[in-house]
Amino acid sequence: MKGNLILDTYVGRPFAWLLSPVEAAVTKVHSMELLYRLSELETDIKQELAESIEWRLNEETLGFKNRGVKLLKKLYKEIEDSSR
Repeated sequence: MKGNLILDTYVGRPFAWLLSPVEAAVTKVHSMELLYRLSELETDIKQELAESIEWRLNEETLGFKNRGVKLLKKLYKEIEDSSR
């Protein structure tokens, strides 16, 4: 139970920041990075992270787009590799 609460905190809040239309771009970029690193441990969030980045991509700053596209390439490769 305690592990789920910790995971929810470390995954739930960054997803909320990433998807927020009012959060600063730098917060969203750091959230993407954190979630990507957590996805190495909790692989179930890779698909949701990729979809979330895609959803915000056209609405964000150039810096967000740049980092988002780089992470999407990595995520798509990892998702594809894990499905084999």
